[in-house]
Amino acid sequence: MLNFSSRWETYEFLKREKAYLPYTEDDLEQDSQAIRNVLSQE
Repeated sequence: MLNFSSRWETYEFLKREKAYLPYTEDDLEQDSQAIRNVLSQE
């Protein structure tokens, strides 16, 4: 999907984008809820 040649390139990309590991399902749900809240206020 990201077309990186190694796992380390993927980790570096995620770090640059401030998507730190481990990122759990609970983290995803919290982020998704925050986005829904912001979008519903528009």
